[in-house]
Amino acid sequence: MGDYHVRFCESLGVKFPLATRLEAKQIEPGAAVAPKTYRFETLWMALNQTNHERYTETNALEQEKLLDKILVGNCLSFFKSLDIFVEA
Repeated sequence: MGDYHVRFCESLGVKFPLATRLEAKQIEPGAAVAPKTYRFETLWMALNQTNHERYTETNALEQEKLLDKILVGNCLSFFKSLDIFVEA
């Protein structure tokens, strides 16, 4: 997967820094007591072809809303794969 990503980016003429060190931790997934702040330390490939088209056709506010919606969907899919279901 990593090799494909590098070739894809090179074919677009775009270069991204690649992580050279990975850190593995064992955690117990679930709901936090209080909200937490996160940041992406590596590249997050949020947009597929359809979402990329929608993203480029909207203003900055709508782009941010779209990315938020995609991130929520990614998180819910992750928890679903672990048989953890979040109540709304």
